[in-house]
Amino acid sequence: MANRRADRFREAFRVAHMDPLRAADMGRVPGSYGKPVDPPAWARRVVKDTVMRLGGEGSLAASAVWFVVGLEVPASRRSVEHAGLCRQDRPPACSSLH
Repeated sequence: MANRRADRFREAFRVAHMDPLRAADMGRVPGSYGKPVDPPAWARRVVKDTVMRLGGEGSLAASAVWFVVGLEVPASRRSVEHAGLCRQDRPPACSSLH
């Protein structure tokens, strides 16, 4: 069940264009008929509701889900960065994470 929720969040995250900028989908054809539900609207709602359920934007849990599930940053990298171990004065601690 948790994997289905993570998959749903990941899908909504991408549809809502929350991930970094990428090339446009070439499958979209100008002049095509509209969809009954605007995908970005439902997707943004799913992302927002999930973040709020996890404690809001300042929550550690919401941050972890945003980065690990949404942006697909490895949990090991995210935990090191969040702990503040990945700083410019200590590059060897993070060299294998980038």
